[in-house]
Amino acid sequence: MKKHYSRTLSRAGLILSLALLFNFKAAWQASGQSFQIVWKMDESVAGASSSNNFTPDDAELIGANPFSLWPYLSDGNGGSAHVSVYWPTGFTAGRYMDLSYGVSTHEYNLSSISFRVKRSGSGPLDVALRTSMDGFGSNLSTFNLSSDGSFYNVTVPLGFKNLSTGLAFRIYGFNADYRGTFYIDQVVLNGEVTSFVLPVNLTYFNARSTENRVNLFWETSWEKNSKEFIVERSIDLINFSAIGTVNAAGETEERAQYVFQDELPFAGASYYRLKMVDTDLRAAYSKIRDIEIHYDQPILTVSPNPAQPGNIRILKSNIDPAKLILRNILGQNFKFNLQQSEPGYIGLLPDQSLLPGIYVISLLQNGKQVHTKVLVP
Repeated sequence: MKKHYSRTLSRAGLILSLALLFNFKAAWQASGQSFQIVWKMDESVAGASSSNNFTPDDAELIGANPFSLWPYLSDGNGGSAHVSVYWPTGFTAGRYMDLSYGVSTHEYNLSSISFRVKRSGSGPLDVALRTSMDGFGSNLSTFNLSSDGSFYNVTVPLGFKNLSTGLAFRIYGFNADYRGTFYIDQVVLNGEVTSFVLPVNLTYFNARSTENRVNLFWETSWEKNSKEFIVERSIDLINFSAIGTVNAAGETEERAQYVFQDELPFAGASYYRLKMVDTDLRAAYSKIRDIEIHYDQPILTVSPNPAQPGNIRILKSNIDPAKLILRNILGQNFKFNLQQSEPGYIGLLPDQSLLPGIYVISLLQNGKQVHTKVLVP
C-alpha cells in the first residue's frame, strides 16, 4: 500500500512538473515576444494574429461601399486588395474602414501600423488614420495620394505602451469623386506582448437600459489575484470617472457573473467600461459599451446629497437649467450662478455660501413642476 502510494505520488509529481513546464513555456512564449495582427485583404476582410493573445475582428467598411463589379483586385504582389467606392469630397467621420481586435490574457505594446493604399483617377486624394485611443477625435496621421494607379506604402509609428484592451483603427478616404475607387491592402499592426498577466479573462461585458437605469452585466471564465472591478462612465469617450466598485472573486477557475446598476445615468449617450484591478493594484480595462437614455419627463436629481454649501451638483436629465429655483424651507429664494464645466452635471453655485439646513430646488418646465430636497450639512 505504501509503495503504491509512493508510485501515485511520483506520477502526480511528474504530471504537475509537466504542467508547470508547459505553463511556463506558454507564458514565456506569450510574454516579451513580438507579434503582428494582419488584415491581408486577399479575397477576405478577415484578420489573423501571430499571437493567441489577440482576436482580430473582420475589417468593416462603414459609409462607403465595396466596388460592386470587383470588390477585390490585384495588389501587384500576387494577392488582392479591397476596393471600395462612394468616398466623400471632404472629410466625413462616418466613412471609413474599421480594423479592431480583442485581447485575452497579457498586456502589450504597439509600435507601428502599416498599410498600402491606392486610388483611381477620381478616387480619394487624401487619407487619414484615427484610433479609439481618443475616441477617434483626432488624426494620428494624414497622407496625400498625389498620383493615381500606384500603391503607397504607409507606416505610422505608434509607441502605445502597457495596453490591456483591444483598440480600433479607422482609415478614412476623402477629397474624391463618389464614383472613384479606393484600394486598401495589407494592414499590419506590430507590437510586443509583455509579461503582465491580466487579472481576469472577461468573456462578455454588456449594457442594457431599463426604466431610465443602466444595467451592466459581465462574466469572467477565470480570475487570478483579482481584487475588484471599478465601473467607469464617460459622455465623451475621453474623460472617464468611477461610479461604483464591485468586489472580484479573487482566485477562481470557474465562471463568475457580475451585475451593476447605474441608477443615475446621464441623458443621451453614455459610455461604460470596467477597470479590472488585481491585488497588486495593477489594472486592465474592458472594451467600452455605449447606451442611450431618453428622459420623457424632466427628472431633478442632486448628486451628491448632502451637498456642499457653495456648490449643488445636479444631474443633467432633460432639464432647462434656466428654470431652476432655489429656496429654503421658509420659501425664501436664493440667487445663484450656473456652471456646466463637469460633463453630465450642472453646478448650482449660490451667491452666498448656504447655511446648514434643508433647501428645495424647483423646476417648472413644459407645464410640469418638479421639486427635490437638498441637505446642506
